[in-house]
This record gives sequence, C-alpha cells and structure tokens, in this order.
Amino acid sequence: KLAFPDEKPALKDHAFDAVASMYLQPTDIFHGWANHSLIQLRQAKKLNGKCITIIERASSHVLLQNQILIREYKQFGIKSDPIHPWAIKKMLIEYKESNFVSVPSKFVYDSFIDEKYPKEKMIFNQYGVDTEKFVPKPIEHDKFTAIFVGQNWIRKNLYRVEKAWSTLNLKNSKLLARCDAPVFEDMNRKKIEVVEWIENIRDFYNSCDVMIMPSLEEGRCLVVLEAMASGIPVIISKNTGVEITDGKEGFYVDPYNIKSIQDRI
Repeated sequence: KLAFPDEKPALKDHAFDAVASMYLQPTDIFHGWANHSLIQLRQAKKLNGKCITIIERASSHVLLQNQILIREYKQFGIKSDPIHPWAIKKMLIEYKESNFVSVPSKFVYDSFIDEKYPKEKMIFNQYGVDTEKFVPKPIEHDKFTAIFVGQNWIRKNLYRVEKAWSTLNLKNSKLLARCDAPVFEDMNRKKIEVVEWIENIRDFYNSCDVMIMPSLEEGRCLVVLEAMASGIPVIISKNTGVEITDGKEGFYVDPYNIKSIQDRI
C-alpha cells in the first residue's frame, strides 16, 4: 500500500501552527520549522515587535524541491501534487516575512540563492552527528553488504539504487533497504531485502560495507553522517547536502545516472 502526499499533511502542519501560536509568550527570538510557523511567526512579532524570527528549512528551497518531485511523480504515473500548492504558498510567505532562514548545507543555500533570496537573510547552520554514539566498530558478516536508509523512496532515489544493484549481479552480496515496504511493483526482491524495523541502528551501520544514498533532494542527510561516523564509505549525490572528499570518504554520483551508481558500487 502506497501513501503519497496530499492535502492532509499540509492541513496537519497548519493545525499545529495555529494551536502552537496560542501558547506563545513574548520572546526575543522565535525559531520555527518551515510550513509549521507562519501563524506563530506573526504572533511572535505581535507580542514583541523586536522579536527576531528564524525559519528552519531542512530541505532545498520549496520551489526546487517541488520541481524535482514533479518530474519524478510523472515518471511513476503519480497524479497527486508532491507538495500541496497551499503549502508552497505558505512557505514562500514564511521565507519572506521571517528575519532569517536557517539552512543546513551548501546545496540548500545555493537553492535559495538561485531563487534570488537575499544572502543577508540566510543563516548557514550545518547539522551534525553524535560521534560518541556512532563510532567505527565493525561487526563480522558473511556477505558484501550495502545499505540504503530512508523513508521517502522517491526523494531518496531508492528506485535507481535498486536498478543499479539488481543489474550488477554481484556474487555473495546483499542490499539492505531500511524503509517502509512495498515501494514499487517491479522491485527485485531477490536482490534487495527490505528492513522495516531496526532495533540498533549503530549495529546496522557496523554490519555493512557501504552506504548507497544518491538522493535527489535533501537538506543534509543525517544517516549519511551517521554511517560516515561509523567508518562506512558512502556513495552519495551532492544533493544529500553532505560534503565529502570524492574518492576518500566515498564517492559522489549523478543521482539520475544508474551506470554512475553502478561504477562506484
């Protein structure tokens, strides 16, 4: 059973925004999540005209995000909007009315610059990982093991990962996908194992040889950082928002090019 975005998430986000705004007290700084904060942002300004308002945008600019997802939705014959038009409008207003927008990566930063967003209104604040929790501690395993970790299979590009992997026909190997299944009908179940629940994500990382995450659009992909902190090389796109030295911590690939992914595997 597949669940695709519709108007419900946008309505839930707006409902949260409305309810949360009732609990706001006068404050000097308001920091809110994109698409969850327009009513609160305005209320914060109403309670304190000098309040500094910050919108956290954990993905690329909503117009780029929507453009990328529309293209993918057409490929899969999905007729619904990837992002509800009303939510897009709300986020654009949040960007405009806030004092600052906080972004976690150069990929996101550049997406705002491309939309002519003022540089002086942007805060570059990268997300990190707990390097005491995620440490290299290899666990012995019998096969060459690749992993994919992500819920949104379209944005995370699982379709092309599966195509790249299944046509390689590597011996004594397996690809583990931590996601909700099933995702697409023609997925080769003999070549990919869907893992719906992991008790200990640290052991999961340490039981593999490589992470494959050629995402189409992200803010700053935390699972990639967790894998790297665990000593696992990564095959990623620049659209993950994670910066690596290509050929050292792993490899960059073109997320739309299956052969590019295959070559790096």
